[in-house]
Amino acid sequence: MNEDDKFISTMASVVSSSALSVARLGARNVVLSMLADAIIPILSSAQGLEAAAKFQRAIEEIMAIMDDQRLPAEYHSTLLAETNASLARLHDLFDA
Repeated sequence: MNEDDKFISTMASVVSSSALSVARLGARNVVLSMLADAIIPILSSAQGLEAAAKFQRAIEEIMAIMDDQRLPAEYHSTLLAETNASLARLHDLFDA
């Protein structure tokens, strides 16, 4: 096997590994989303507001830790967008 073939084989392996990681993350996201969809509607207003407050504090702690990490801007923007959407949903359901 020449150097070009080795490089192509290595790159194919990296791409395959990355695709599997993305697939696992996607599957985990589906399961966690379905779990939240099943649990959130059965919470009382007090439980929902408590969950929203705990969630917001936990996200703020993680964001403070992640500020020191070199991650793509897309990570940070997606984390913020998903957090805001989740908090909005919780507040829409329980702030009434």
